[in-house]
Amino acid sequence: GEVIGPVIAGSAEAAKDLISFFAAPRGGAFLRVDTDSRTGIDGWLTEIGLVHVGGGVAMDRPPKPRSEPARPKVYALANQALG
Repeated sequence: GEVIGPVIAGSAEAAKDLISFFAAPRGGAFLRVDTDSRTGIDGWLTEIGLVHVGGGVAMDRPPKPRSEPARPKVYALANQALG
């Protein structure tokens, strides 16, 4: 199969657009998106036909203080096996 990732975007909607772009030409192929449930896109991935088969844990930094500008967020890993 193929992995879609890493997906780094400024919002969940932008992440969904990126994943959709890469998934569209691969209809029927075995695809995998390694993501964390905290991203908020896990339910959407199920809706588009990607079955949840396991869980992974992404390394993360503590949240930034609110005074700092928001930065793009990782929505999908390059590959769970790589961390």
